[in-house]
Amino acid sequence: MLEVKNLSVSFSPLFSKVQGTEKLFRAVDSVSFSIKKGEALGLVGESGSGKTTLGLALLYLLKPEAGCVRFCGKDLGALDAKTLRKIRPRMQLLFQDPSSSLNPYMRIGTSLEEALNLRGNLPKAKVRARVLELLEAVELEPEFSFRYPYQLSGGQNQRVALARVLALEPEFLVADEPTSALDVSVQAQIIQLLQSLREEKGLTLLFISHDLALVKRTCERVAVMHAGQIVELGSCAEVFENPKHPYTKSLVFSDSENPFENSYSKKAFNETERSNMSGFSQAFSGIKKSFAKRLKGKKKPKSEAPASKKGKLVEISEGHWILRDSGIGAS
Repeated sequence: MLEVKNLSVSFSPLFSKVQGTEKLFRAVDSVSFSIKKGEALGLVGESGSGKTTLGLALLYLLKPEAGCVRFCGKDLGALDAKTLRKIRPRMQLLFQDPSSSLNPYMRIGTSLEEALNLRGNLPKAKVRARVLELLEAVELEPEFSFRYPYQLSGGQNQRVALARVLALEPEFLVADEPTSALDVSVQAQIIQLLQSLREEKGLTLLFISHDLALVKRTCERVAVMHAGQIVELGSCAEVFENPKHPYTKSLVFSDSENPFENSYSKKAFNETERSNMSGFSQAFSGIKKSFAKRLKGKKKPKSEAPASKKGKLVEISEGHWILRDSGIGAS
């Protein structure tokens, strides 16, 4: 259903403007993978690894600077705005924070009606009936249609956000940490609801999360993301039980009850952290000098996309891929 090839997204960080440069930061770096129809693929990694940026780029809510996204055989980057707008209802995003995705001044029923009206001018009676069906699908009572978001709990608002997504009858759903703001008991309810809707509607799912246990229960395959790249990809059983990349090992062992019980994993994790910290220190080290240069009237360097890190996904066993020659190589 979805095929991604060499996708890259870059930003201009705030500190680059302070330093008087226009150096770009590559948030997603030449990412390639595919998702089959009806499959659930988990995307895991630490905060800042590029997971959310990748999810937005897949839906073309962020325009990639390079690469290709094919949805049901169609290259989204080659489509004009009108054609892309017609495809968008089939690809939807479930946000992390439901309170920010719902209008606080709009009743729940009106909010759902607004989503339904995007599909065309439907009769009012049919719209109202569909609203009740959507509420029932996410296990909410009909009376919730008259309430405002502030009158609902976080879990109930997330159910409403999911109902808005279902109103457009999508085929592909990007769920961006949809349970991270909820307590454990409500998390389980939302995940169970997502799984039942997947079976009923045949949804294809990209599940973004930092919770490895949650991904194990929800998805068939998992992609591990670090510094804008996918460093390991395969079935959840294979990747979590037999991780090959040092970064994946650090995630798996730090998520266990006895973190870093493997000395090699601890060493790999420490090397990763030192690498990250050195990157930050280098970014801010020249602030004083750059201010002096700007005061002298020197021109800013032209913005250039950073060079892609060396690395290639290699299949080490059937369906199990790992990034080779990537700064912290595989073992």
